[in-house]
Amino acid sequence: MPIGCSDSDARFFVANVEHSKNMTREEVLHALVIEWDEFDSRRLVPDTEWAQELAQHLEDLAEMRSDHVRAWVKSNLVRFQAGHASVMELQRTLETAVIDLKSSVQLCRMQCESCQLVCIQNRFHEDTHDCKTQHTCTQLCEYCAEADDEGEGKECSMT
Repeated sequence: MPIGCSDSDARFFVANVEHSKNMTREEVLHALVIEWDEFDSRRLVPDTEWAQELAQHLEDLAEMRSDHVRAWVKSNLVRFQAGHASVMELQRTLETAVIDLKSSVQLCRMQCESCQLVCIQNRFHEDTHDCKTQHTCTQLCEYCAEADDEGEGKECSMT
C-alpha cells in the first residue's frame, strides 16, 4: 500500500548498503548538490548564504526521506507486537541508518584551500577543502569584454 508522504527521487549514501552504481559518499553528495535548483545561483549571492540554503535543502531532502521510511516501517509493523525483540531491533537499525543518512548530507563549510569560498564536500571528508568550482571569476568584466573580438561581455575567467 502506498504511503502518503512528501519525498523526492534523490539518491542518498548510507553506509553498509549496496549501491547500484557503487558511488562513494562524496560522489553521491556531489550529485545531490548539482541537482539542486539553486546550484547555479552561487555567483549571484554571498557564498555563506548560498551554502546555508544548500545545507538546508539537503537537510530537508534527508528529513523527507527519513519520515517516508519511518512511515512505511510503521505501517508494516502495525500487525506485530510492539515490544517484540525483532521489531525493536528493526527500529534501532532504522534510526542508525537515519543518522548515517543525515550525516552523509552535512557540508564541511570550511574555507576552500584554493579560494575564499565555502567547502561543499561532506563534513567528514579526508582530503583538502574544496568549493567544487573552477576557481575562476564568473562575473562579466570590462577588461575581458575589450579583449573579446566582438566587444561583447564575457566571463572574466581570471583566477
